[in-house]
This record gives sequence, C-alpha cells and structure tokens, in this order.
Amino acid sequence: MNRAYRDTVSDKCLWHLLSVFVVGVWMALAVSSAEAQSPSPRVVLETHGPVGQIRQLRFSGDSQRLYAAGLDKRVHVYEVGWENRGGGPPALTRVPPMDWEQARGNRGGIFALALHPNAPEMVLGGVGARQQTGDIAEFDLATGRVSGCVPTPAERTAAAKAQRIGTEGHRYSVMSLDYSLDGTRFVSRDERGGMFLWDRQQGGGFQGTRLRPSGPEAIRFAPRAIFSDNQTLVYSRRENDARVRLIARSIRTGNEATFTEDYYERVAALTRDHRGLFWASADARGNVYVSDIRNPANRFRVRSEWPHVTSVAIGPTSFAVLSNQFIDGRVGKSIVELFDLTTKQRFDSLVVSTTENSLAVAISPNGRFLAVSKEDPREILLYSLADRRSNPNSKPFSTTPAVARADVLSTRVLALSEDGTRLGFGPDERAITSALELVHGEIATEQIPRDDWVLSKTDPPGWQVVRVDLPTTQVKVVD
Repeated sequence: MNRAYRDTVSDKCLWHLLSVFVVGVWMALAVSSAEAQSPSPRVVLETHGPVGQIRQLRFSGDSQRLYAAGLDKRVHVYEVGWENRGGGPPALTRVPPMDWEQARGNRGGIFALALHPNAPEMVLGGVGARQQTGDIAEFDLATGRVSGCVPTPAERTAAAKAQRIGTEGHRYSVMSLDYSLDGTRFVSRDERGGMFLWDRQQGGGFQGTRLRPSGPEAIRFAPRAIFSDNQTLVYSRRENDARVRLIARSIRTGNEATFTEDYYERVAALTRDHRGLFWASADARGNVYVSDIRNPANRFRVRSEWPHVTSVAIGPTSFAVLSNQFIDGRVGKSIVELFDLTTKQRFDSLVVSTTENSLAVAISPNGRFLAVSKEDPREILLYSLADRRSNPNSKPFSTTPAVARADVLSTRVLALSEDGTRLGFGPDERAITSALELVHGEIATEQIPRDDWVLSKTDPPGWQVVRVDLPTTQVKVVD
C-alpha cells in the first residue's frame, strides 16, 4: 500500500520534519512482532532535545527532573543533579522522551502541561490527534507512556450519539491545565474560552463538568485557569465592555468575585507556586501581579523589562518573569528577570534570546534551579539559584554562565538517496552527516556520499515518498 509524505523544510516548521515523519516503506528494524505488523511504519529521528518551539517547562515535585514540551509533539525529560556525585556543578542528563501524538501538520503540538503534586502522573493538551482536537492525555510518569485520555473515546462516542457535542470535553485546542494542590482534580481551558473541571473518580478516570462553554472563535485574551487553593479557581474572562479581568470562582458554591485590575489585551501569564503560597498573573504591558494566598491583602505589582510577558515562575524565595520585546513572533529580545518575594525588588536579569521569542521559564520547588528556554539557537539553560546547602546565589545570571545546557541535534535537512535505499540527515544540504539504511535498518555515519541525494523542496507542494514493491526495500521520489 502506497503512502504519501509531503512537507516543507524551513526553520519555522522544522519540527514538522524532524520530530516524526511517516513514509510508506518497510524497514527491518529491531522492533517487536506487534510493531512489525503495523500498517503505518515510522522513522523517528532522535533529536536529543526539542526541535520545535518550547511552550512548557516544569520541574517535578522533588526537583530531580525537568520536563520540556512544545511544538515537536514530545515531552523531553532531563534528570537534574550534580556532577561527580555532588562534587561538581549542576547538570542536566537526558533520559528517554515521552511521545503523545505522532501526526502530520500541527496535530499533536503541546501547548499545556501539568504535573500531579504527589503522584507520578501528568496531563497535557494542545492540538489532539487521536479523536478530538481538545483531547487531554494522561501520562504515567513511572512508565513514560500514555495511560488514558480525558475524556475517554467511549465518553466522546456516547455524547455524540446523545447529541451532546461539547458537553463531555473540549473540542478545540487546550491552552491551560492545572492540578489542585491535593491532586484530586484539574482544570482545563481551550483556545475559545471553554473551561472544564475534571474530578478524579474512585474507579479510575475523571468526570468532567463544563464551567464555561467555548465561544464561536479563537480569542486573543489568552484563556487561562489555575487553582489558588483546593476550592477556588482563578481564571481570565473578557467582560461585556471588552475589559479582560481575572475571576475567582468557588468550586463548592459557584460564586464568583472579580479582581479590580484591568489586564491590557490579555492575561499573558497565570501561575502558582508548588507550595500553594503565592500565585501570579501578568498582562501584555509588563504588569506582573503577585498575590499571597495566606494574606490576600498582600498583593503587589512589579514591571517587567519588556511589555510582552510570556511566563512567570515562583520559587520559595524569588520569582522569575520572562518577557519579550515584541508580540506575535516578530524579531526582538527575550529577557528573564529575578525578583525577591520579600523585598519585591529585581536583583538580576539576563537576555536569553535576541531574534526569537522565548516562552517558558521554571523554578524548581527546592529553589535551587531556574530553567529557561532559548530559541536562537534552541536550548534549555539551567542556572543555579542556590548551592547544595540551599545558600542563595545573589547574582545567578551576572556572575556565572549557565551551569548546564540541553542542546539538540544539529539536523536541519532530510534527503533521499537516488537509489531510494537510504534516508539522509544533516545540518544543511551540503552536509549529509548520517544515513538510515532502509534495507537493514541501520544508521551509518561514515563514508556518506556528498552528492548522491535528492533534497526536499522548500516550496509547495514539496515532495512525496512512495513505496516501490521490489524484492528489496526501496522508496521513490515523486514530483
């Protein structure tokens, strides 16, 4: 059976090509018998890190792991520790990534991720590719595999038969996820403002309650929601007068109260610390509001360096604000700033990108590490906020370079050999540095031909790769 593959190669959509590409070709790889019988064989390039824009960074509750996810449809996992058994600097060690969806186009891109506060469980959402765009995947972190889908396919089917479409779960891309502090429920929001509360059931799975319906179109005010405590949600809403406000909603009674601040254009960031002591929000003019959950009167504002705040992270003693010079991907600087929670003063800052917007920052629950995404080139930078004895570093950015970097494989080009027996990879079209031998399923890195390659086109409609039924495995380029 022939299977077509189309794609284009550019820096902006590189993740489409390198994260996963599907070709209709049999490969004699070392796979299980069940996988060998699959009607949709795959070639997966191990990139050693994110190759698409990083949208989320999260530390585990014990601060020993860092999770990174975004547009390349994978959750990349790193162990966070110290080199030489504690005698050296901090280090990031890559461990096997976790896959959600492998699909064409933007389907499978990850926009939101939340970690259970106490159990090895994670939920993530974005552009679903299994049944509905708004599917939420549940992961078992002990196995690194998907353990469920929220809502389940059976619940989707039952709702469709009863003509209750949209009441059982999101139909549009999920943009925000957050667990309650006790882990008994989580809240989700989609790109059209829909909001669901998911309660854990004794027999397993989650029961969803729709708190707000989705609107007729995608909205720019950035629908978000978090738990400020186990019984209270804080979420963004556009009022009838077009003002964007934050709303506090009681889960028990459904009563709502409106915060007084107007958020210019959008609630650009909304987050809570791991201990449940502080939460923070930001607008598109650089205003960042920090609230003390124990003392609501202790709510203060700071200003970020640049107007477009993309992420805020809160640690035990400090909080970080990541902001960009321009909105909507235009060229500009990205800067991360550190503020003291007690004095409310900025004590350090760092420009992390100069040509691409960075979107994610995280502080470990123990307060020792800060991770931030860098997009030019794409890296994850790890800084030490405190030493192994928890003594704070007063200038973590200014006095020392990043203590660890999570680099990615420098592969930007996919090519096909003229005889159709090899797939080649390399940093550019003049340097194919490795090749997958389709007949034997082996990777070769030595004696790679310099000019025996058919390169993918950079303009539509791209090229197709189809299977050729010959005694030996072969693929063919079709115009």
